[in-house]
Amino acid sequence: MFGFVRSPVLAILGLAAVAGAPSAQEWGISFQKSHRRGTIELGYGSRSGAYVGASVGSRQVCRPAVRPHRPARRAWVPGYWREVWVEPVYETVRQSCGTRVTVLVRQGYWRRVWEPGRFEVRSYGRY
Repeated sequence: MFGFVRSPVLAILGLAAVAGAPSAQEWGISFQKSHRRGTIELGYGSRSGAYVGASVGSRQVCRPAVRPHRPARRAWVPGYWREVWVEPVYETVRQSCGTRVTVLVRQGYWRRVWEPGRFEVRSYGRY
């Protein structure tokens, strides 16, 4: 779920291992990443040590306002011719000496296909 935190986790753990805590001062480092499904926080402090926090589903999702209904009606789309490319056909054959050769069996060509008429639902008007 939180695959985006691999690098920051390694960075924080590396800093925690290398850095020594000053004796008179408190210090810390943290990383927080918010996502639409939740939040994850990683950190290291001189007094608290390493900590990890995660909350799933606690953020409110901002949704767009509902748009008014757009009227729709059925519209007839007449039939039409459409051109389709048919790929050429090749075949590998052996010659009498044993070598393999690729030969063209049929050239590629354009074929016309009739698309029949149909009804479509089309919306009209404005939001």
